[in-house]
Amino acid sequence: MSGVRLKICGITNAEDAREAIEVGADALGFVLADSPRRVTPEQVALICQGIPPYVTRVGVFVDEEYSEVVRLLRECRLDRAQLHGDEDPGFVRALRGRGYKAFRVGDDRDPGEEIERYQAGTVLLDNVYVGRNMKGVVRGDIKKLLVLEALPKPVNFHGSWWPISFGGTFTLERILGTVDVETDGSANFKLPAMRSVFFVALDKNNMSVKRMQSFMTVQPGEKLSCIGCHEDRANTPVSRRVSMAMKRKPQTIQPLKNIPGVFDYPRDIQPIFDKHCVSCHDYQKTKKGGPRAG
Repeated sequence: MSGVRLKICGITNAEDAREAIEVGADALGFVLADSPRRVTPEQVALICQGIPPYVTRVGVFVDEEYSEVVRLLRECRLDRAQLHGDEDPGFVRALRGRGYKAFRVGDDRDPGEEIERYQAGTVLLDNVYVGRNMKGVVRGDIKKLLVLEALPKPVNFHGSWWPISFGGTFTLERILGTVDVETDGSANFKLPAMRSVFFVALDKNNMSVKRMQSFMTVQPGEKLSCIGCHEDRANTPVSRRVSMAMKRKPQTIQPLKNIPGVFDYPRDIQPIFDKHCVSCHDYQKTKKGGPRAG
C-alpha cells in the first residue's frame, strides 16, 4: 500500500545526504536557485554519485530557462525538477513527467485554482449525436457521459492480444464519475491530466447508449475539443453555432455515490451471488432447490 513519501530538501554535502537516507528519506532536494543553501551543479553531480537508485534526486528551480533545467537534470544526474516560480502548465508538460510544480499558500492567488491548472485539462464536446454508427440514437436520448479511466497495465503475459477481445477487456477500469450533456448534445468539462480516459453515453435511466472504444488524454492546462462521438477525423464542425456548453464554465466530474472506483470481485461481486444465487445454484440441494451448479 502506498503512503506518504518523505523528501528532505536543501542537501549541500554527501554526509547530509547519507544521514537523510539513513533516517528514511525517499527523495533528496538540491537547491539550484537563489538561497542560503544553494549548491553548484558540480556539487550536485558529485553528491548524486553516492545516492542509491531507489532515492529520488530532485533539483529545485525558480523561473529558470527550460533549456537550462533540462541541461542541469542531465548533467547533475537528477530525476525530477521541482518548480517554484511562475512556470506555466506548458513548461511542466514539456518536461514529460520529470517536473512538478510547487504552490505557495497565503498569497493573492487561490491555491486550489492554481493546482487545477496543472492537474487538469478541459474538453469541449460539440455534439455527441454527430459521429459514426449512430443509427437508432435519437437526439435527446443522451443525458450524461460516464467517465472512466483505463488503468496502466505493465505487462501482457500472453505476448499479444487475445482474439476474444483484442485488448479491450484486459485492463482494469476506474469509474471517475459523470458529467451532464446539454440538450443540444454539447458538454464542457474538466479531465484529470496525463490519464487515459474514455466515455460511455448514458440515457435518463443511466443505461449505456454508446461506448467509446478507444481512450483520450489531456495535458496539464490543455484545452481540447472534439466534434462528436467517433466522428470522422477529417471532419470539421458542421455549423458555427455557439453550443450551450460553451456558454457555461467547465463542469467537474461528479463521483457516483456508493459505487466503488474499481470493482473487486470478493468485495463487490461475490456478496451479490451469495445473497441471490448460491442458495439454488450451488453443489448441494437446499430448501430452495438445486443443485444447479454449472
